[in-house]
Amino acid sequence: MNEVTGRFRVVWPPAVLARRKRMGSVAEMPPPPLTSFDIPFTIKQNPHLDRARAHTLNWLRGKGIVRDEDDAARYVHSRVADAVAHFYPEAGPEDLELASDLVALFFFCDDQFDGLLGQDPGAVAQVCRRLFTVIRRRPHAPPIPDPTPMESALSELWENCCLGMSETWRIRAVHNWADYLFANVTEAQNRVSGTLPALHGLLELRRVAVIVYVLLDLAERVNHTEIPAFLAECQQLREMRDITAETVCLLDDVRAVERGEAGSDIHNVVLALESEYTQSRGEVIVTVREMIEHRIRRFERLPKGVPALCESMGASAAAYVAVDLSVETMCWLMRGTYEWGTGDELTFDGQVAAW
Repeated sequence: MNEVTGRFRVVWPPAVLARRKRMGSVAEMPPPPLTSFDIPFTIKQNPHLDRARAHTLNWLRGKGIVRDEDDAARYVHSRVADAVAHFYPEAGPEDLELASDLVALFFFCDDQFDGLLGQDPGAVAQVCRRLFTVIRRRPHAPPIPDPTPMESALSELWENCCLGMSETWRIRAVHNWADYLFANVTEAQNRVSGTLPALHGLLELRRVAVIVYVLLDLAERVNHTEIPAFLAECQQLREMRDITAETVCLLDDVRAVERGEAGSDIHNVVLALESEYTQSRGEVIVTVREMIEHRIRRFERLPKGVPALCESMGASAAAYVAVDLSVETMCWLMRGTYEWGTGDELTFDGQVAAW
């Protein structure tokens, strides 16, 4: 009789079962009750959270991103490290520090794109081109000339991200970075022109702007796994990644809707639905809840065919483990985003670090 394990009642091979037994299956942990949105995935917290939080604050100070105690307080109250500990609960202490540093850098970067800088498409494009130049560099290549604090920090992190990863992974990660960076250019152009894509187009834009694809690449690095290219691009995994990104986007837009109104940021699904369908805020939240539930129901069906797909392609035991952990990471990203959004958060509204 095959042993059945996992949240989706999927039959996995012995290598995956061994990992889950060693780490503790998430399926054995009942989820806490939810009130606003039903995100039916359990949640874990990395035991190295406190170490990562302290490390990242010191690292941000050393890189000139956090310049004073007000910046430090904003970082702590943002709870970025808490989110990362939910996204990567099985990462080791140094790997969690890497993830925490990178997501914190994203947080400061997004604050700039959503602030005054985001009203100038030309300036945003220049910043994104320089950041992309950092990402395009091959490991151990000479640094870009005269880097800003943000560029210098990203260069260090990217060098670390590529350690132990294949050239195939690096190319995939660079592509996802490009999508994220230049989505910010599109958003800046839309703000100035006052145009907003229809809902489908807005979701396509937002799902790359919330960095989920980059975070899923990072999951392979910090968990020391790698999905082979022939599996990474299979239909089931691509669709699951898209669902994860859209779910995170919808949750984030509900959390940030008041900030979007205050800052006149049009890139918010809640505000778009209110405008497009002349719905009240309460009606829109119901609609968003239905959108999330529909995506999660689809998500829960998709993994059941992945083991058979892996077997048919002759995947190794390591590939099985990488795919299994990627699927779990998608669940942790969706549930972790929800938990992060329900906590007390202090948004960034200052000018942080020189570009």
